[in-house]
Amino acid sequence: MKKALVLALSVFMVLALATAAFAAEVSYSGKVQVKWAGETDVEPGFAAGDLEAGVTIDFTKDYGDGVTAGVTTKIQAHGDSVKEFDFDGAGWIKLDYDILAVTAKTEIDGNAANDLAAEWGLAGAPGVQVDVTAIDGLAITGLINAGPTYNFLTKAEYSADALALGAGFQKHGLADDAYIEAELDEEGEVVFKNTVKDAFAIWGSYEVIDGLTIAGEFASRTENYKIKKEDEDRFKKPEAMNAILVKASYEGGGLTVDAAFLNQDLGFVTQNEDDADDFLARDFMKLGGFEGNVLYVDASYALTDALKVSGAFDYVLSAKVGKADVLKNFKDLFDEDFALSYKVAADYDLTEEIALGAWYKGYGYASEFGGKAVYTFAEGVTGTLEVTNGKGHKVIDEDAGELVEPKAVTKYSFVLSAEF
Repeated sequence: MKKALVLALSVFMVLALATAAFAAEVSYSGKVQVKWAGETDVEPGFAAGDLEAGVTIDFTKDYGDGVTAGVTTKIQAHGDSVKEFDFDGAGWIKLDYDILAVTAKTEIDGNAANDLAAEWGLAGAPGVQVDVTAIDGLAITGLINAGPTYNFLTKAEYSADALALGAGFQKHGLADDAYIEAELDEEGEVVFKNTVKDAFAIWGSYEVIDGLTIAGEFASRTENYKIKKEDEDRFKKPEAMNAILVKASYEGGGLTVDAAFLNQDLGFVTQNEDDADDFLARDFMKLGGFEGNVLYVDASYALTDALKVSGAFDYVLSAKVGKADVLKNFKDLFDEDFALSYKVAADYDLTEEIALGAWYKGYGYASEFGGKAVYTFAEGVTGTLEVTNGKGHKVIDEDAGELVEPKAVTKYSFVLSAEF
């Protein structure tokens, strides 16, 4: 860790000195947290919270006649449960000729979709991007990277007054000898090698009246791969999986409402495990990638300048894996209804320094009631006292072979946090 710290300081000093000689923009960010916390049957104590720091230095040189080049240097250090030191960055050369811009990058990626883009992007690699803005309101982007089996992406977006339209397409190259293979990971799960993520999507939105906008998107994904002749009985041919997202949003008079309907095929995953919320039925669908439909609504209303109430409602209309009804099977297995989730909350700014919040949320057997008070000592420095009481989803005790209902647990914490 000492070597990493010395290296970080050395690199930072060199880069800092370099900024004095070259045109460079330096930005930094970080967070420090110290917390005191405890819960039912657990004695309270002090612990370190988030600890991270990052420095970004953008070196740019303008050669004139629309030609620029630069290097983005990133230094990031994380000090939570695992000590890490990351050094990252990218370089680029841009030729900008008004309606046409060509950019060569040491790392370039993208995604063919819009709202349905998560977890399915074009693989990053060195390449070239072309941006065309010849027509007012129309932006066309195309990129190619990697090689000799190249990856391609093209995207077009048009906006005029209340209307916006877009479309995208991405395609990965596959080497002649890159045949699909199946193997077990460390957890014993089957994973596939030599597969790529191809996709296309179309989307649009329209502001019907002032404050009211409707939008929709269709996305199609294919996990492409090559199959050896002797493995044709083991692997089926790649099949497209589709999703349709329809949204409506309204904002006006202190009221904000966002409603969405998602229809997806089996395997269409748009959420990752780290960001998934155990109290949202929408994430049950997005993370699980089940075939089916889910409706979800988020709403908030400012009763006064200081008081705001909000709520969320999710309902899974159907969830299937093949012919199996996932909701019914989960109901039979865990004696829980995984179709409905909800949350109500209220936030009140007592003074400029003190903010209060309370909420109740539930999903199946799981529920939580909580409250918090936040005191702002200075800009970026806060102290947060939080108390919650709740219980999680039912679990199966594998040793006893029976269903266990978790007991309600009260948790409390005070976190002093500084962000910069």
